[in-house]
Parts: sequence; structure tokens; C-alpha cells
Amino acid sequence: ILAQYIFLQHHGEVLSLNNRRFLMIFIYFNFFLDAFLGFISSILRLIKSVIGGIIYMCRLDYSPLGRKLETMDGGFSAYCGFIHTECAHRHPVMLAVVSHLYTQIKIKELKMNIMNSNDLSIDKTNEIKLKSQSRYVRKWKLAVFLTQNPTFVFFRKAFLNQLHIEDVRYLNDIDNNDKSNIQRRLSVYTRRMSAARLSIVSDNSLKYLEAYRF
Repeated sequence: ILAQYIFLQHHGEVLSLNNRRFLMIFIYFNFFLDAFLGFISSILRLIKSVIGGIIYMCRLDYSPLGRKLETMDGGFSAYCGFIHTECAHRHPVMLAVVSHLYTQIKIKELKMNIMNSNDLSIDKTNEIKLKSQSRYVRKWKLAVFLTQNPTFVFFRKAFLNQLHIEDVRYLNDIDNNDKSNIQRRLSVYTRRMSAARLSIVSDNSLKYLEAYRF
């Protein structure tokens, strides 16, 4: 009220001082009151700043030290560094180039995997073919060998498994040189192998069988 009606001209419409002597006297006597009010207001300001700092402590984007001293705040500096790092690593042009390169690398890896799988499948098929061919060759060689040497048929495992226990007893009775046992062995052979030659019953065949008995 004093400033508007006494110390300013035209009742505050113009910012020009009026009654300067009275203003100086008022300032002189009002100094002690202003000092006391300034002290009280400084204490209140400290209290408010402490309360505000505690409230905004969890927010790194706000520095309670103010604009001039915000660089001294470690949390605020870390927040600014994180923002700059994220901006540098989230550039749209860089992301587009990196995604293109990553896609090209994945396409090449997929092609290599497909080629390797095809090579492995071809190798497996070739290995299977070779195994089947070798099995057929072994069977043909065995058939030719048994055709040329029919007496070896009686010593094969498949033939021995087909013999009965009684037949095996007759065949294992080698210590007895009785002609009846020899005839029984020959009957077993001829009964189990219809493809045996007639020359087996000859004396030479009997001597051959006795020489290669089991």
C-alpha cells in the first residue's frame, strides 16, 4: 500500500519513485525488521529445500542442487550419461543398417546349414548303398563258394542250429568208429541238406568229414 500510494508516482501506474526522503527514512527504520524476516525466511528456505530434496531423491532426472550445481549431483550426471548413450545407440539409421547386416548373416547361416544337411543326407544314402552292395556281394561270393565246396555247408551255424539234439549226439560221437554211427551221420547230412552231392557217401568224403570234425 505504501509503495503504491506513497513511494510511486501516479498511484503505481508509473514505475518512478516519489517522496525519496520519506523512502530513505522508512528503509532505515525498517532495516531491523527486514533482517529478522530475512533470517526467518532463510531458515524456512533451508527446511523446504531439505524436504524437497528428500521427496525428489528417487528421481534422477531432477537435481535438488539447482541448474548451476546440477553437474555436482552424481545421480543426475549418471542419468544424463545414460540418455546420451541411449540416443547414440538407438539412432534410426544405425538400427536400419545393423538389422540389414544381421538379416544377411542369418540368411547365409541358413544356406550353409541347408547345404550341410544335404551333404550329410547324400553321404548317408551313399553309405547305405555301399553297405547294401557289399552285403549283396558277400552273399554272392558265399553262394559261389558253397556251390564249389558243398561240404562246408555242414559246418555252417545255420545248418547246425537246425539239427536236433539227437542228431548232434550222433555227430559228436566221433570216438566210436562204428560204421553204424558213420551211416547215421551221413543220413543226418543227407536229410538236412537235400542239395548235397551223391559223392559225399564215398570213402573220400567220409575221410574228409572225419578229418574236419568239430
